[in-house]
Amino acid sequence: MKIIHLTLFATLASFTFINAQLNLEVGNGIQVETTGGLYISGASNVIEAGTGYLKGVVESSPLSGSTNFAGLTLSNGFTGTIKRTTGSMYAKGNGEGQNFKRYYEFNNTSAGVLTTDITVSTVTTGINDETGGNGDPYFAYLYQTGWQGYGDGSIGSSISAPIVNIPAGASDLVISEGIGVASKVYLEGPYNVTNNNMNTTINTNIPLTSPYSEDPRTVSAIPANAVDWVLVQVRETATGTAIESRSAFIKSDGNLIEDDGTNGIGIKSKPGNYFVVIKHRNHLGVMTAAVQSGLTWGVTPANYDFTTGSSQFYGGSVGAVEVTAGVWGMIAGDANSDGVVDAVDKNNFWRVENGTAYDYTKYSDFNLDANLDAVDKNNFWRTNNGKSSQLP
Repeated sequence: MKIIHLTLFATLASFTFINAQLNLEVGNGIQVETTGGLYISGASNVIEAGTGYLKGVVESSPLSGSTNFAGLTLSNGFTGTIKRTTGSMYAKGNGEGQNFKRYYEFNNTSAGVLTTDITVSTVTTGINDETGGNGDPYFAYLYQTGWQGYGDGSIGSSISAPIVNIPAGASDLVISEGIGVASKVYLEGPYNVTNNNMNTTINTNIPLTSPYSEDPRTVSAIPANAVDWVLVQVRETATGTAIESRSAFIKSDGNLIEDDGTNGIGIKSKPGNYFVVIKHRNHLGVMTAAVQSGLTWGVTPANYDFTTGSSQFYGGSVGAVEVTAGVWGMIAGDANSDGVVDAVDKNNFWRVENGTAYDYTKYSDFNLDANLDAVDKNNFWRTNNGKSSQLP
């Protein structure tokens, strides 16, 4: 049994039933479909301010081992009750935001945590925010005493997240864009001093699956202007561990980009203030010199440009390299990604791979030109030998 609650606050409203649908005429009209769940759409989306406010709630009776409810699919059965609210902003645990329009409230009455994959259907027309229509990645966020993000940036008609842990008792699931991160940084190796961009020579060799174990996600295609995969992380303190990690692409002009090539990326973390870390498989990792304030869901902040000076890097010039006069970037030569350019990178990697056929997994190609040769050693490893990342 589903209990449908519709609450309407407006100066004037009328409604009619049409083919098992409820049409609410407020302004230019809002349609509420109650078949198979409650969805709200319309030419002006949901009224959330001003003279009108529309809220829809679908609430279950007690469930026992159920795998489907109101647009939510679980790979393992749920026991308890679920309530879905559509068209109302969620506001718990610093989760305020206008960019998502649906959330689920769980009351898990089983003995412990339910571990399950989840899929949430989205409205394919009407509510652009809920479809990822702007090309932004959407994640699942679970809130009890704190936030936990799930998923790898799904968009489209459904949003999927594997291995979600629904705790016993009350918790909430929201679907939202990730916190926005925008940054520009150059990799020393492929940097081209002639055009002041990075070469994309190995673009067709970049694998569809990210090489970073922290977020080994797979994409369907590599952006045409991508230089390589990078790993982006956020920390709450300079010396703290990564709160979340996301594999992304770096474009020839140095900007971090989404899978569709647009500037800026989303990371599945709660809104907050973060240091942003960028790592590459054979360059020394870097971090913003100061905490970035106000990173929130669905909002891309001002671009943080590492390239403008050594002061943009945590640790200053010690952990960065001037790739051309006045332009700074990440240091090449760290083949084993241990944060230090040293003899191990030369002897265990470059010396073994020198002169062999190119393969993406051979990390001594420091300039990313698809050749394993003396240039990698003489122009990059030798110059940077002894340097180390300034990441705490």
